[in-house]
Amino acid sequence: MGAGRVLAGRGATLFGVLVAVLLILVVTLGATGVSDRLLNAQVNENLREQRQSLAQTIRDPDQLEKVLQEKKQELIQFYGLDRPWYERLPDAIRRVFTLDLGSARTLRTI
Repeated sequence: MGAGRVLAGRGATLFGVLVAVLLILVVTLGATGVSDRLLNAQVNENLREQRQSLAQTIRDPDQLEKVLQEKKQELIQFYGLDRPWYERLPDAIRRVFTLDLGSARTLRTI
């Protein structure tokens, strides 16, 4: 009985430390802007790929830029970059704790 109680206490302590570390990680990444820079890099990479594929079908440069701006706004809204980090933070913490890491934005198959 004593060993079980000790193991349960250590397990609870380990879980508490894990929760604290995840919380500190999410807050740090949000507050320093690292997450915004990573998401902006992802948006730019997606736009680069779309520019290459759309350039083959849309020949008018003005029309291409218009379509790419629309796509950029969609991606910014999808990643939540239109809101400040402190508004996105509670949802990010909830997703981390529930291990909901999202779904793939682009899927490629052979």
